[in-house]
Amino acid sequence: MSEFDAEQKTIGGIPVDPRVQWAIDIMDTQDYDYQPWYEKIIMPGIFVSLVPLTVTISNFVRKVPTRTNMPLALASTPLSLGLCYKLQAFKNNIDAENRAHAKHYILTHPERFPEPKNPFFKDMILPYFPRRIQ
Repeated sequence: MSEFDAEQKTIGGIPVDPRVQWAIDIMDTQDYDYQPWYEKIIMPGIFVSLVPLTVTISNFVRKVPTRTNMPLALASTPLSLGLCYKLQAFKNNIDAENRAHAKHYILTHPERFPEPKNPFFKDMILPYFPRRIQ
């Protein structure tokens, strides 16, 4: 018997009950990154453009030339990009902790997670009753 059998499999030192093996299989991401596209592209773009846009609006409100203080704003864009990546890493860390807490709860309370039944497609279709107004 290998160490990866369902009877011997452990996660964090807690043995996996065969009753909740289905839930652990669903939660296993197999190291796939589920970060949406807008967090990879849009959020860094917003962070990078936030400082120059703020400086432009501030210059417009103060009625000074629009590009005044712009070199300082452009020099701070790498800092804002770094801040964006740090915040994304922080958020990903929190998400990983939440998944770990959920797995731990499932492993320690297997009686609360019964395996769902697989219904047949014909059982999910409700009968059609026409409503006709006469």
